[in-house]
Amino acid sequence: MILDSVVVSFLGMVVVFVFLTVMIAAMGALRALLPLLAKISPEEPEHPGKHKHNPAADAAAAAAVALAWHHRGRQS
Repeated sequence: MILDSVVVSFLGMVVVFVFLTVMIAAMGALRALLPLLAKISPEEPEHPGKHKHNPAADAAAAAAVALAWHHRGRQS
């Protein structure tokens, strides 16, 4: 009975050790791979003034909110 618990404990520790080893290897591979991927597909910096403001979308959103508010008031 005690031998079974020792075997199960040892197997659990081996599984955890193997998992941690694989995870560390994967993180190392990712660390080596990410600079290569960044060269292939560089991310464009976001410019805050580049996006155009759409007043029609604001008006449509305001109309939707007003309609929902009005409809909510009729149900109460």
